[in-house]
Amino acid sequence: MVAWGYRLSPAVKSTVVGPVTERGLQWWQNGAKEAE
Repeated sequence: MVAWGYRLSPAVKSTVVGPVTERGLQWWQNGAKEAE
């Protein structure tokens, strides 16, 4: 489920990361750590 985070283009990331930075990256980082 976390794979999409690695496939986002820089342009898309800059757009998505805006409003989702706080919660999005928080759960995304936690999910990535758990996946490892």
